Amino acid sequence: MHPKIDSLHDHSCLTLHLYLYRYLRDHWFCNAPARLHFAILTLVGALCACSADSPSSSSTQAVQGIYAGSISANAKFSLIGSINHGGSLWDLSSKERLYDWNHQSGDYSHLVATALSHNGDIAVTADQRRFVFWKTATGESIGFWSAPDKVLDVSLSGDGTFALVALKDYSALYINVKEGQILNKFHHQGAIQTVSLSADGTLGITGSHDRSAVLWDLVGNKELQRWKFDNTVNLVRISADGNLAMLSSQHDKFMIWDINTQQVLIEKENRSKTITAAVFIPNQNAILIGDSMQQIERWDISEQKISKNWRLPGKNMWRPARAKIYDIGVSDNGERFFSITSEGVVQEWEF
Repeated sequence: MHPKIDSLHDHSCLTLHLYLYRYLRDHWFCNAPARLHFAILTLVGALCACSADSPSSSSTQAVQGIYAGSISANAKFSLIGSINHGGSLWDLSSKERLYDWNHQSGDYSHLVATALSHNGDIAVTADQRRFVFWKTATGESIGFWSAPDKVLDVSLSGDGTFALVALKDYSALYINVKEGQILNKFHHQGAIQTVSLSADGTLGITGSHDRSAVLWDLVGNKELQRWKFDNTVNLVRISADGNLAMLSSQHDKFMIWDINTQQVLIEKENRSKTITAAVFIPNQNAILIGDSMQQIERWDISEQKISKNWRLPGKNMWRPARAKIYDIGVSDNGERFFSITSEGVVQEWEF
């Protein structure tokens, strides 16, 4: 007698995957060679992936992939550093390329970091030793800077007035973009890998190879909080209102922290994967987290649990997704969000 599958939707994707594989192995392919077993696993995995939520739309912005990519917090624009064609700004609603941005005329810049202001008005592109600020309305550059060392990351405030630039020389520059002035400089004991600014530009978080993350009063040039980890801090994010922080240590753990009460809201070991992108969902006490397993999870912070997840599709059913998720942005109406990957693909998802 063959076992009966009463309700497929009662099984998780992983459970269903294993169940079907064992069923086929034991009842149909018990004497099959190992390569056929692998083919069975691949097919079942593809079928399982097809049952998950799929993006409502998808567009390719760079055929050969990208070195860096950002989405504005309001999900209006995307900004990429293409492998072959330098920087470009895209309108996410029309899926049209608006501007090509490079740091030297006649040459494609190798961009290592990009960022957009929360409202999408200002953009920044960075190669290893230079960064340039741009107006998204006109495409014109409004500031060209030489960096004292290799640029590793950059973040902009809500309206793009302020920027925080992470450098390999263990420092981060706090810049007034409109005035073209360095306001403060903040230091770690290792290269600063990741930075994030609040919407008003007064609070910032830096994460470093020295296995620490620091919350800074940027205006007062004062350390407010320091967190220690067992590995490099690879990603930090602060909510627009400056009330919450997300801190991720590579193959270690991630935390959600209440800045006002100085309390841990979520702390979870993360040794089997690395968080690569995150954004707090406005007015919902929730966060979207993208990871190295090519999935995006919605965490409800008050419930301290995952309420939904989405998995990136592969290019076809035989090629699972291998792309890194670079950034996530949520639409103003809160009904959908966008992700951008290292393959140069932007995907739109429904909540």
